[in-house]
Amino acid sequence: VEGRQLRQYGKRDYVTDVLRDAALAFVADTPRRRPLFLYLSMRAPHGPTEPDKRDAGSFAGAEVERDAAFNEEDIGDKPADVRDRPLLKPGPLDDLEAQRLETLASADRAFADVLDALEQAGRLDGAYV
Repeated sequence: VEGRQLRQYGKRDYVTDVLRDAALAFVADTPRRRPLFLYLSMRAPHGPTEPDKRDAGSFAGAEVERDAAFNEEDIGDKPADVRDRPLLKPGPLDDLEAQRLETLASADRAFADVLDALEQAGRLDGAYV
């Protein structure tokens, strides 16, 4: 876009916060009389799962749901490559689940901040979220 400069971020910049800040600035900078369309999509909980420092460890002990599909006993109806795989190990999967949940905590805060910004701008009524 003309007049815009590429901005680089470092390791100290948490991507969810960067996206939130850009969304908040967009809401604040768009005149009320102009229509506003904001598409905000977070990377969380997709990998790599790195939670914000504020949330690291907050879901320690979380477990992946262990329903009938978890290490399903009868996989005779599955393709050979599935049948040949080793059973899932709960520990690493549980750790990944905890990290995913921790990344979602910052995404929840970011979306709450955007909703607050829309309300403060008088744009929440009639908004599709």
